[in-house]
Amino acid sequence: MSGIYIKGMEMPTSCCDCRFMDEIDCTCIALNDGSTACFHGKPDWCPLTELPPHGRLIDADALIKLLDNCMFPSDMVTTRAVSTARNWIIDAPTIIESEE
Repeated sequence: MSGIYIKGMEMPTSCCDCRFMDEIDCTCIALNDGSTACFHGKPDWCPLTELPPHGRLIDADALIKLLDNCMFPSDMVTTRAVSTARNWIIDAPTIIESEE
């Protein structure tokens, strides 16, 4: 699933606070007096996702491919160190899922 990151944007607390409420079906309803009523809270189907605090995001798969080319059967010390680093990268937490 592809997405958009908007740096500095706060996560809306309800559909009525969301700048995207016209682009996606929201839970706000128009009342007869012209005002809007809103169900508070983020609905389960909302496509917006808040990023957790994180460091620099990199393409880990590209780094693993690079490390795969650094292993030499004749140099077991380097191969073991590169293999260990490769496993750390594979086991690192995922911030944003990869796209197929």
